[in-house]
Amino acid sequence: MFKVKSAENEKAQKAMARLILQPEFQKVFNQNKGSIPVRMGMDPKLFDIPAQLSMKDFAASAKSGDLVPSMAHEMAVMPAIRGAITDVVTNYINSDLSAEDAAAQLATAVETAAK
Repeated sequence: MFKVKSAENEKAQKAMARLILQPEFQKVFNQNKGSIPVRMGMDPKLFDIPAQLSMKDFAASAKSGDLVPSMAHEMAVMPAIRGAITDVVTNYINSDLSAEDAAAQLATAVETAAK
């Protein structure tokens, strides 16, 4: 959650977090989004086969300690770096840029974004 100044806003944040973590919300939200619940222990049978496999893989990775943060969700890199990577990769896919030139652009873009 964002850091807020007023106790009233903090109370509202906690209420929202409590509500969105409820099993029914997690079920409906993730069934419609096509993702897996953030809440562990949900019944996998409530979800489609790809979600069930993802839930199983996520639980196994969490248990083994090799769970890797997501770049897509900006947990592994700062937003500026993610954007720089996405821009270079998109340009590479949609142009005749060589792999070598794309790699050089990627290194420069990430270095610049990290400053």
